[in-house]
Amino acid sequence: MEQDLQVFVIPHLKLKLTVTREHRMPRFALWGGSARLCYSCGESGHVKLACPSRPIARSPSAGPAPVFAPVTSAGGICYTEAAKQAINKVDQVDKVLRSQVADHAGQMLTMQETLNKYCAQQDVLLSAIKVEQDKMRGDLSAAIKKVEKVEERLESLASSVQGLLTDFETLSTKFELMSGDNEGGGGRFEGPPG
Repeated sequence: MEQDLQVFVIPHLKLKLTVTREHRMPRFALWGGSARLCYSCGESGHVKLACPSRPIARSPSAGPAPVFAPVTSAGGICYTEAAKQAINKVDQVDKVLRSQVADHAGQMLTMQETLNKYCAQQDVLLSAIKVEQDKMRGDLSAAIKKVEKVEERLESLASSVQGLLTDFETLSTKFELMSGDNEGGGGRFEGPPG
């Protein structure tokens, strides 16, 4: 007799697939639409809850419910008490972690405010430096213009001095000529020619 290895039941296709140990080939079986099929053993005629291969469940007794002693661990502590202690420990750790997170968040906010103040001070300082630079540029431009005007005046003054030197040389020459004429003419002095 062939021993079934595995039974697959596909109710909506009305198909039962059985794989045997000898052939290792699936066998297909179809059944009628009104027949009931067990999902547990794959046989028709009953459902899974009424399968004869399932063990019979014992019904509870009608008497009072028994009181069981609490199960203890190897150290003599009740498992329920140990679970409560573990939950309390987790709650304590959670509170500590939350307080630490809140402290770190407060420190981060304080650092952020300090950084914002520092950045604002830096912006004010940079603005003041820019104003001073602009002022220095303006003063430098004004000084350059003054120097240019002084150079123009110096050039004009140099031209005037050069003209005065030329006039002085001319007068010196005329004076020398007049002095020579006076010596040859018996001490007669005539003023410079008009």
